[in-house]
Amino acid sequence: MSKIDDTLHDINRLEFSVGAMDADLYGIYKEGRPFVDIEQFLEDDYYFGKIAKDLYPDNKPDLIDIFDPRNNYVEVILAGAIGWGKTFLACIGLAYMIGQLSAYTNPHRWLGASPTSPLVFINMSVNAKKAKEVIFTRLKVMVDSSPYFKERFPRNTRLIDSLEWNVKQEEVGTRTGQQIIFKPGTGESLSALGDDIYGGACDELNFFRIVEKSKRAFGKSFDPAQKLYDTVSRRTKSRFMSSGLPLGKLFLISSAQLPDDFIERRVDEATKDGSLGRTIKYIKKSQWEGKKDVFLSGIPVFSNKTFRVEVGSSRKTSRIIDEYDVKQETVIKKEDFTITGKVLNVPVELWQDFYRDVEGSVRDFGGEVTRAIYPFFPDAEVIYDAIDSELVHPWSRQDTTLQDGSRLIIGSLFEVDEETKKWKPKRHPKKARYWHIDIALSGDALGLAVVHIGGWKQVMIAPNVFEDLPIIEVDLMLRVVAPSNGEISFGNVRAVLLNLKNHGMYLRFGSLDLKTMSADFMQIMRTKGVPCDHLSVDKDITPYTITKNAFYDSRMMMYEYEPVLTEFSQLEKNSEVNKVDHPPQGSKDVADAVTGATFQAFNHELKLSADEIKARLPHMKRAKSKDQIRQRLQDAEEEMRDFVGGNITVKKKRG
Repeated sequence: MSKIDDTLHDINRLEFSVGAMDADLYGIYKEGRPFVDIEQFLEDDYYFGKIAKDLYPDNKPDLIDIFDPRNNYVEVILAGAIGWGKTFLACIGLAYMIGQLSAYTNPHRWLGASPTSPLVFINMSVNAKKAKEVIFTRLKVMVDSSPYFKERFPRNTRLIDSLEWNVKQEEVGTRTGQQIIFKPGTGESLSALGDDIYGGACDELNFFRIVEKSKRAFGKSFDPAQKLYDTVSRRTKSRFMSSGLPLGKLFLISSAQLPDDFIERRVDEATKDGSLGRTIKYIKKSQWEGKKDVFLSGIPVFSNKTFRVEVGSSRKTSRIIDEYDVKQETVIKKEDFTITGKVLNVPVELWQDFYRDVEGSVRDFGGEVTRAIYPFFPDAEVIYDAIDSELVHPWSRQDTTLQDGSRLIIGSLFEVDEETKKWKPKRHPKKARYWHIDIALSGDALGLAVVHIGGWKQVMIAPNVFEDLPIIEVDLMLRVVAPSNGEISFGNVRAVLLNLKNHGMYLRFGSLDLKTMSADFMQIMRTKGVPCDHLSVDKDITPYTITKNAFYDSRMMMYEYEPVLTEFSQLEKNSEVNKVDHPPQGSKDVADAVTGATFQAFNHELKLSADEIKARLPHMKRAKSKDQIRQRLQDAEEEMRDFVGGNITVKKKRG
């Protein structure tokens, strides 16, 4: 601690002393002094001493720091693993804030609140049952177990759906209008709470599910966690501010889930605006960190014997580095020079959990976010392996409104034919192109992709069984976003496709994912000689399965384009409805577009090849010898290979 900090601390103590001396004059405190400091509150059995004995040792310094008068924390973010004591810590913090208010003769006047409006502590969770059973019930048991709260600040025990204290009481149970209330609720019931929100807790924030096409958001996606935080934060700031800071504290609680969940976004926002560590206290722990020095029957919960686990990233899944011999109770350390991610030193007591489900254990026990709970691409590295350095993004911007002056870079996709003096595609100019358009449910983003089959690859689909499958090469991937205070122009999207056609690209077939825009769009495209139809990649998992197989078979070639890399790597498989979803805060517009175009190419080329191959097969008279059969099969195989532009295998039947 610096000399400046020591001086400020002494000044604070002096101010408290003066305030205590003059308390009777001003009538601020009931007993002529403020409430006890947090350390006495935790250690003195008259307050919370007996209750705080169950507080994990590693969490006690955090509580002391949160309520140190030299700090100005107005938000406390409790994150990371499950089971390290987040809820217990928050409950004690809430009880201490209520205790602080109980020491004043008139907290309403001190806070500048209306004497007829209660001072409200909120307790929000994903649903009413969670809100009441977790923090509300625990806090109720705690205050009812504290001698101080029973004797000198008793609550109204007749109420069962809220905790209520009357500030001025002639006798227990009387009401004066000046009250402190602690209420459980959900984001839906937020508007029913009192306006004077002093503090509280928002629990399970990463588990609030975003509602697509919500009426509350006028047809766009609705984020209840963000809405809840914004509303509560505004009310605390608008009601109880001192020197620009709220006087109460708000606990934001949730275990780790996904990289773009509310807690991760809130921490990122606080880091950028400089409030993290200044007005926001961020505590993130693994389960073994939170339970450090915790003993059960004299035995530590976690030993010092550990094995290493590498935390996954957007490109790869988490993995166990070392081995553990359960019978010998020996960790076998392994040399691994391929480690690039964060490494967790996990206690061996959790070996079986990590061995059974490393990704889930990294999240639940390690407190680290994972790219997807049930990733559609377990090995996201295959997505990045599809990047071909010879291919480039042919648009002048990553994202575009198509009204921002960005453009197609003609020279990246096309060149002038020396003979005809006309434009033609640089790569596989005679190959047919397939396209797909996907628009987000919110209507504020659109994905467009154009692909073609660049060749064929022989893939083993079973032992000693091979099949020739198409190599998908991406010509264009584009994320179109709505301009501010505007909408996406489908005419501009159509112009992009027709521009490709005018430069010599053969658009054989395309599709659109939204029926509301399909009819007019398709009619115009057909008049321009571009056949198309409606296709939804959400209703049937087949298009995504075909695309996924192309990645895993190394049959996908695309340029490096961040939107599609992020979207593919964060895709989740929803087994309940057998479909592919994006994470709550994510998107899959461009991934859907690439998938739809790939499906069209795969479906049309294979069907077309089979029909045309059959029509082109020579009329073969009955052969009179095995040599004639062998020769004619060889000739047919060569002709078909030349036609489809790749390798094929003709299955020869006996007899």
